Amino acid sequence: MQRKLNLIFRASILLIVVSLHGKDNEINKPIFLYGHIAPHKSDPPFIPISESNYEKLSYQLDSSLSSSNVTNKKIVMHIHPQINVTLDGKSLVIPAGIGINTTLWNDHTLDQYGMGPMKMTTKEMNMIMQGMAPLHTHDTSGIIHVESNEFRNYTLGQFLQIWGIDLDGREVELSVNGNNIKDYKNHILTDKEQIILNIKNQKNVTSV
Repeated sequence: MQRKLNLIFRASILLIVVSLHGKDNEINKPIFLYGHIAPHKSDPPFIPISESNYEKLSYQLDSSLSSSNVTNKKIVMHIHPQINVTLDGKSLVIPAGIGINTTLWNDHTLDQYGMGPMKMTTKEMNMIMQGMAPLHTHDTSGIIHVESNEFRNYTLGQFLQIWGIDLDGREVELSVNGNNIKDYKNHILTDKEQIILNIKNQKNVTSV
């Protein structure tokens, strides 16, 4: 009888240890990286809003870290153009994390004008982020954050290069504040302007 009670006692202790170990693993497991602000590399660059699983995420950056980059240059330019993109008439998601997440930071020619490593905090995590390109997005609202350590003219084409979308073989129409712009790549971004980028596949474009 005593032996049976000892076996039951040992088995109970083992179950408790295993249970606590499992909870520790769950607690120590990282919740997410960069707040799931970008799709997996295999996802297409064009994502219809109706098919999107994105949530609108907003990040707060530690001001003591976001005011300088690796060269200790302060951010002196901060404007917010708004962009909406359609493909063959369908509204598309502007991904969160363009110019922040490595999968959506495809051109680094402007990195010297952006921000270096900084602290990013949300309700669920604190982390040190690697930095930002001078043209980037924080969420899926379509707001382009132009944050630069020099006053410069930044273009829509540069933002699209950082995003990494390929418009070769497509017809692209640009409207800014209701005005049609012929050269979409060289359009200079300005604060609070409303940009509508209409992309059409060549196969869907009929010649006149």
